[in-house]
Amino acid sequence: MNNCYKTINIDNLKHNLTYLKNKLLANTKICAVVKSNGYGHDTKTICSAICDQVDYFAVSNNTDAIFIKSFCKNTPCLVLTPLSEEKLKPAIKNNVVFCLQSFEEAKKLSTNAKSLNTTALFHLKINTGMNRYGIDIKDLKSFFTQLKSLTNIQICGIFSHLGDKKQRSLSQQKLFDEAIKLAPKNIISHLCNTQNLEINKYDMVRIGIGLYGYGDKNLKPVMNIYAKILAIQTIQKGEYIGYGLNNIATKTTRIAVVGIGYANGLQRLWARNGFVIIKNKKCKIIANICMEAIIIDLCNIPAKIGDYVTILSSYPTLNANSIAQNCNTIEYEILTNFSNIPIKK
Repeated sequence: MNNCYKTINIDNLKHNLTYLKNKLLANTKICAVVKSNGYGHDTKTICSAICDQVDYFAVSNNTDAIFIKSFCKNTPCLVLTPLSEEKLKPAIKNNVVFCLQSFEEAKKLSTNAKSLNTTALFHLKINTGMNRYGIDIKDLKSFFTQLKSLTNIQICGIFSHLGDKKQRSLSQQKLFDEAIKLAPKNIISHLCNTQNLEINKYDMVRIGIGLYGYGDKNLKPVMNIYAKILAIQTIQKGEYIGYGLNNIATKTTRIAVVGIGYANGLQRLWARNGFVIIKNKKCKIIANICMEAIIIDLCNIPAKIGDYVTILSSYPTLNANSIAQNCNTIEYEILTNFSNIPIKK
């Protein structure tokens, strides 16, 4: 067994998907965003559990899309970032759906698909004000005119990405509606995500953070993380604890060294107010977080070497949102940082 491991609660995952589906208009398609190893949860575990319950998966590169298609063959997988030549032909062979943002990319996709004697599908990304990826509205007419000259590619969707929950959403939505009017009919449109489902009126929504239990109080966190007690010490008043000069025992203290640290994804800032759960009781982190270890105050808890403590859970004070608030970051970063922690089989 590893010094730390994670578990994935499939029941919570399915609860979240059902809850979010129920907030949508009937027949709205669901695109499950599983980029960055399923937001740190493990791509294969997440996709396998919901493959027959979603209409699309979305990732950020061809490699991940090919991997998903190897075990979820019938669910379309969309690459959300601009066209990349890396593993492009294998991705075309695996029926990956691509994101295009220019006619130059369309030509490249067409050439590669033609060489394979097949047709590649794509969604067109519109820049509505996020200013990250996408074609500008002013270039759309020209794009669609030029597209007619290409063979072996077919547009099947149009989408954009909102940069704010409310303030910027209205102006972006107006631009997106203009883009839809210029696009071919009968293709999938999608703009909204977990944070703005209430304004959705399009064919599909992209569900990312909500799938994993965050963004709504009715959602349930999916990932739990545990780490092993590797050593137990009794230190005397006035002795230093861990690195640096700031952590000194104020009394005789029983401490435990636990096998997880910043190399495993635990934020160093969590040392300020952080704690773990052992035998249903809180134990404070009492020193700087090390590369692969933390030190906790065991108080009077009868723990022993080899016991596992809870690092991340669905407890309101120990989930990714509460840790993020304490570390001045966002739950996305907390979750994806744990990507390389193995799942307990």
